[in-house]
Amino acid sequence: MSSKRILVCEDDLMMQKAIEGRLTADGYHITAVSDGQAAIDRLQSDEFDLVLTDLHMPQVTGMEIIHYLKHEMRSKTPVLVLSKDAMEDTVEDAYALGVDDFLNKPLRPAMLSAKVKKLLGL
Repeated sequence: MSSKRILVCEDDLMMQKAIEGRLTADGYHITAVSDGQAAIDRLQSDEFDLVLTDLHMPQVTGMEIIHYLKHEMRSKTPVLVLSKDAMEDTVEDAYALGVDDFLNKPLRPAMLSAKVKKLLGL
C-alpha cells in the first residue's frame, strides 16, 4: 500500500466520493475538500504528493488554487486538473500556471488511476 498523500479538490460531492473511492482502493491516502478556500487552507497546513483539482470551485477557483500552489508556495507538487471545461484556452491557461496534466470529465476510473500513478512516478 502506498503512503502517497493526495488532495482532491472537487465541489460535486458524488464526483468527489467516486474519485476518493477509486484512489483509496488504489492505496493512496486521500484528503478531499469541496471548495477552493478549504484547498488553500489544507495546502498551508499539510504536505501532499499530488493535487487533483476541478477548475470551477466555490469561493476560490481551481486556477487560483494552482496559482497559489505553484507561484506563491513555489511548490513542485504535481497538479492534475479534472474538468468538463476542456476548451483550448482553458487548457493552455492551466498549463501556463504549471499544471502537469489534464483529465476530462466524465472520468474513466482506469485513466484516473493511470494518470495519478504516472504523476507520482510509480
